[in-house]
Amino acid sequence: METSLRQDKQQIQIRAKEPLSKKKRITVIHTGGTIGGELKTVDRHLKMTHDWGNGVSELVAQKLPLFHQYELNYITPFSILSEKLIPRDWSDIARSIEFAIHSGVDGIVVTHGTDTMAFSTAAISFMLRNLPIPVVFTGALRPLSDKRSDAMTNLVDSIIVAGYDKLKGVYVVFPNDRGLNTIFQGNRIGQIQPFGKSFEHLPNSILGHVVNGKVKLTRDDVSSHDVRNGLVVKREVCEKVAFFHLYPGFDPWYLKTAIDRDIKAILLYLYHSGTACTREIAGKTYSIASAIHDISLKEVLVFIMPKPILKERKYIYPTSREVINAGGIPLPRMTWEVSLVKLMWALGQTNDNREIKAIMTSDLAGETFRTSEINHLNNNPVWR
Repeated sequence: METSLRQDKQQIQIRAKEPLSKKKRITVIHTGGTIGGELKTVDRHLKMTHDWGNGVSELVAQKLPLFHQYELNYITPFSILSEKLIPRDWSDIARSIEFAIHSGVDGIVVTHGTDTMAFSTAAISFMLRNLPIPVVFTGALRPLSDKRSDAMTNLVDSIIVAGYDKLKGVYVVFPNDRGLNTIFQGNRIGQIQPFGKSFEHLPNSILGHVVNGKVKLTRDDVSSHDVRNGLVVKREVCEKVAFFHLYPGFDPWYLKTAIDRDIKAILLYLYHSGTACTREIAGKTYSIASAIHDISLKEVLVFIMPKPILKERKYIYPTSREVINAGGIPLPRMTWEVSLVKLMWALGQTNDNREIKAIMTSDLAGETFRTSEINHLNNNPVWR
């Protein structure tokens, strides 16, 4: 009797070690964009489709290597062009991702328009921290119905990346300038260059490529967080942010009008070396520093980027020092798209200016670029 019970117990333990299914469970979340559009031949109008999953499932089955090793599920929370997205849509995407994670999937693919993908990937990296699986965004420059489209290749390669065990976080799979599908860190990209073919991105933001249906990593530090801390969900955002890009003749009065619209914080993009005009001439002021001083007195935060140039712990340009002394808060090196989204997210978490400043000047999900990475980058010419 005891022998029989011992054997039964051993058999139960063996079965428990065996996976219930060897297939990779991947959820594809379709949100719209060119990749999910149907091009009408009469007026070249791009129409969004809501039954996109049904339309592509058979094509994926034909194109995906080792298709039998995957179990795919398609959902469509909404289907619109990405230029029409607003911050509350980021929360809806995050909610769909969270639901899929709790259902036990191995990876997630989000199809998305390229125009605002950099904003959405940044938002998800802050809203869903310590992701236990890869969440892979992808899109296309031409709709699936176009014979020249990269849509199906991008989707198939994204599914492969979503099923890759070593990746945990938010990523983008998209062709580089040479047409090779590249794995970007999701919160280190900018928008696609005008008339360009790939995303702007910070140095050291490429993790690898997809070659002949296989993931080829070029970095070992592919995860910027410790998944043992558990998934952290914070989907709240606040849109009361103003963004300005300086140019010669910029009137600082524009900054002051922003706070009359109940703006909570301002992101100011200076010139590339972190400088700004501080002149006053013929009774008219062009002084950015003066405007920042007045705005700061009203307890409205003004963040500046790119970070002014330092030498021996001192900002080398006088106008940089004037702007900072007036109350401008220099940000770590991030893309402006990520900085803007991060500011909206920070305002959604707290009303305390000290906490907002702490959030904006820290690295939360690997979004900031450190100068120490430059030497590392130079040793890896494949990333250039």
